[in-house]
Amino acid sequence: MDIMANVLLASNMSPAMVHAEEEASKFAAVCSKSVANGAVSINIGTISNDWANSMKQVAAVCNHQNIPWVLDPVAVGVPALQYRTDLATELILTYKPTVIRGNSAECVALAKEVLPPTVQKELANFETEQSGADSLTDSMDVNLEYINELAKYTGGVVCMTGSNDYVTCGMTGKRYLVCHNVPQLQLITAAGCSLSSLIAGFLATAIEQDDGKRDYAIATAHATAYFSLAAEEACKKLGPDSGPGSLRVELLNTLQNITPQKVKALTKIQQL
Repeated sequence: MDIMANVLLASNMSPAMVHAEEEASKFAAVCSKSVANGAVSINIGTISNDWANSMKQVAAVCNHQNIPWVLDPVAVGVPALQYRTDLATELILTYKPTVIRGNSAECVALAKEVLPPTVQKELANFETEQSGADSLTDSMDVNLEYINELAKYTGGVVCMTGSNDYVTCGMTGKRYLVCHNVPQLQLITAAGCSLSSLIAGFLATAIEQDDGKRDYAIATAHATAYFSLAAEEACKKLGPDSGPGSLRVELLNTLQNITPQKVKALTKIQQL
């Protein structure tokens, strides 16, 4: 949780990590538009039965009060971790997250769990490789139509991260490719989790369109580009003997210090 909170602070956001059943759902309600105009990130990286119950209660509050929320399905699909796969599936089917942010293995595993049997049959022949919570299958090796179908089924946004980050919206059909490849991020624990929380922050400030609805797809693409661009710029500042510890620190520095002008000039987002 340390780096997640620090990434949000460096990005001028106000994080709070709350998981107790006695207070999580009550605190989530503070994120409603009428109170604080915030958003929620539900991360299943560390779970117990009590934490799982809290997650379900928080997701229910988000749905009831129209609070945008992000699901990070950490390590879903790992055969020995069926409990978290079942939990993520329930959260998707029952509470419909605004955004699902996962690596390619996690996104494919969710598609296999929740999509109709005809699609599941096609996906059964596509195998991804995982090492713990990390995917060994790149995002660009996945048939993006499966990810599009997952987004359509949930009615929300799916963000699949990898060498390029793919963002697809099931409601509007908008699709984006974020092209900042920073493989060194895989050496930092919870880098992806930090991005999921950052996406939640961007959802909270997503621009309203003419119909009064917020464009969560472009907000997700912007968050992903901001994070990966900052990592890309941070890598340029590291010496030849630097390692992941140095990148972790420099990433936080860059997130805080990079200017809006530089972000606008260097961001690589393609609308597909």
